[in-house]
Amino acid sequence: MPTIKLRASGLLLLLLLTACGGRGGNPACGLASVAGANLLLGAFSTPNITLSAPPRRVPVTLQVRVVAGPLYHATVTRTDSLLEVTVPSDSARNLAPGSGVLIQDTTGRTRGVVLFDAPPVARAPVIGTVVVGSHRVPLVGITADPDQFADARCPLFPDSTGS
Repeated sequence: MPTIKLRASGLLLLLLLTACGGRGGNPACGLASVAGANLLLGAFSTPNITLSAPPRRVPVTLQVRVVAGPLYHATVTRTDSLLEVTVPSDSARNLAPGSGVLIQDTTGRTRGVVLFDAPPVARAPVIGTVVVGSHRVPLVGITADPDQFADARCPLFPDSTGS
C-alpha cells in the first residue's frame, strides 16, 4: 500500500505543477483552478445566470483560460447572432477543447472564456463557437463574478499575461 500512496501523491504533485505552468508556479493555483472549474460548472444550476444569447458588448479580444492550464488571447467576431472566439493555433498547438464557458460579470462586462476538455453543460444555450486550430467547440455563457471561481492569488483573467 505505501507504494500506491507514494504514486498517487507523485501524480497529484505532477498534476499541480503542470497545472501551474511548472517551474516556479504556485501549486495552489492548479488545485484552485480545478476546484474553480467545478464551481463554475455547478453555477449553471443557479436560476437566471445562464446566458441565453451572446452579450451585446463583447471586446474584440478576450482572454481564454484553459482549466488548470495556460492563458491565451483570442479574437472575437460575430457570425449571424452568435460569437466566434478564435485562439491563435500557433500558440495553442496541442489544445483539444470540448467546450467553452464565456463569463460576463454582474456589471455586464465580458471577462473571458474558460476552456474545458468536456462537452458543454447540458441544456445550456449555445451562444457561439470556440475555434482552436481545426477544433470548433460550443460556447455557452454565464453571468457571474469570475472571482468566485478563482483564488485571489491566481485570477482567471488577469489584466496582463505577463508577456
